[in-house]
Amino acid sequence: MEESLRLIVLPSGEDELAKTKIAWQSAELTAITVRSKEMKTRQGLFDEFRAALNFPDYFGNNWNALSDCVLDLSWLDLEAGLVLVVTEPHEVLLDAEVADMTILRSILVLANEVWGRQVSEGEWWDRPALPFHVVLSFDNGSVDGIAGRWLAAGFLLTEDHPSP
Repeated sequence: MEESLRLIVLPSGEDELAKTKIAWQSAELTAITVRSKEMKTRQGLFDEFRAALNFPDYFGNNWNALSDCVLDLSWLDLEAGLVLVVTEPHEVLLDAEVADMTILRSILVLANEVWGRQVSEGEWWDRPALPFHVVLSFDNGSVDGIAGRWLAAGFLLTEDHPSP
């Protein structure tokens, strides 16, 4: 089975990113930014995801808890899907173990698969299939230089943007 999650590369400055986020929001996509400068370590990544995605108080600061919360997100109003914008992507887990990028990849790939399936069980949590996009946004530098560690962890990249 071909992996469906492809990281979207968006080389842009802050102004262009702001305009793009407005377009996503006008299409009812929920656009949330995580700041990689805050995610150089595993704990920093957990803290930034908790804050940006408004994780519940029971979030356990570990990979399993991150996966559980990213697969749930019932506390967010995701009308048409989620665009997770990663700024300064070259700094994600820079001071962590190499394997941590692979773990992050597995969580984001699973989230893309889970959110991409309709839930229809006759319960309050039923929902349509929703897109789960991950966008790497950066101001300068080549795509290869910025995305190298992401590619090494097995991520696939595209320059196709979520359309509003």
